[in-house]
Amino acid sequence: MARRILVRVVYAGKERLVEAPADLSIGRLAEAVGHVFAPVESPEASARYELRCDGILLAENERVGKVCASIQPGRPLELYLKLEREPASPQPAPAAPIGVPSGAAWVLGGRALAVSGEWGVRLWDAEKQSWQESPVVTLPILKLATCDSFILCALKNAQIALWEFNDTGWYGQANRRLRSAITSLALNRTTAAAGTEEGNVYWFRVPDLEPAQELPSIGKPVRLLHWLDDQYCLQLYANAALEIRHLDDTKPVFETKLDTAAHIVGAATVEEADTSGALILFAEPMTWVWVALNKREPTILRVEQPASRPVSMAYDAKSHKAWVGLADGSVQTWQVNDVGRSLELCDSRKPVSGLRSVLLSHDHRYLIVVDQDNQVSLHSP
Repeated sequence: MARRILVRVVYAGKERLVEAPADLSIGRLAEAVGHVFAPVESPEASARYELRCDGILLAENERVGKVCASIQPGRPLELYLKLEREPASPQPAPAAPIGVPSGAAWVLGGRALAVSGEWGVRLWDAEKQSWQESPVVTLPILKLATCDSFILCALKNAQIALWEFNDTGWYGQANRRLRSAITSLALNRTTAAAGTEEGNVYWFRVPDLEPAQELPSIGKPVRLLHWLDDQYCLQLYANAALEIRHLDDTKPVFETKLDTAAHIVGAATVEEADTSGALILFAEPMTWVWVALNKREPTILRVEQPASRPVSMAYDAKSHKAWVGLADGSVQTWQVNDVGRSLELCDSRKPVSGLRSVLLSHDHRYLIVVDQDNQVSLHSP
């Protein structure tokens, strides 16, 4: 029978007597004593126990009897606990939403990209460059507009709803049901605008969506709403009638009739010293239309039709450049000269296939491209 000895062990200021076989290894003794005196419950960490004498680490393979014979009589062994965190298994990045996007726009000062579709609204984190797992909205979204910490959505059954972000997350603020299907949305810091298939335009106060004004219908669907600033809203109808209205006026401050009612790709606010206006891009035929508040007639700039159809546009107010994304994945770069009076094609390249949206990052460093699989990629502008 193996000889057994009594060993004095100190842990956390308390001394205990432990009986152990003399031929037991120090490593095995440390583990056995440690599990009794200093158990570890954390599933995220494993424990490593060591025995020392006068602060000197004892070799794990030394035998207890030999160690006790070599140290000064009466000196206890000191038990030390080391927690070793288990390496976290890499978590797969949240998958991109599946389906056709209905809108994409920046929120939270450019920290996130909101992308809507049948899945609702999902956010792509611009800092982490990955999708956030939890959706902001889980209902199918037909149209999307954003401003600062607000997301405005058009839902089925002619409903609009507004979500706002605060320090703890996203919250639904209000919703309204309109009389017919919603065809266009626009949002600024104080007012939400919604246009319908019947030609009605509604203005609502943000964030409670209390009605501010209902504009008379011209009987044609609204195809585009775009805020030039916090006061002036551009409205374009299916019959190519174009109006600019001020929040406090019942009549348009500007109205005209364009000679095209082609598919509208998008619009951007363009400012110069004495006025502000909008640069509107039409797809077929590809046409730029510049509308300014103090001009009597819009400037129409027709260009050579590209091989593929324009589907998205982005504009940079600093460089006065516009980027046009085409369905085949090509991106054209246009220089806006004389603030909307002429444009020059500078570059054309093909960064991705199946392009759906093109946007400029808020720091102006990257061109953001969303493809048909909702994959987001960064490119030099």
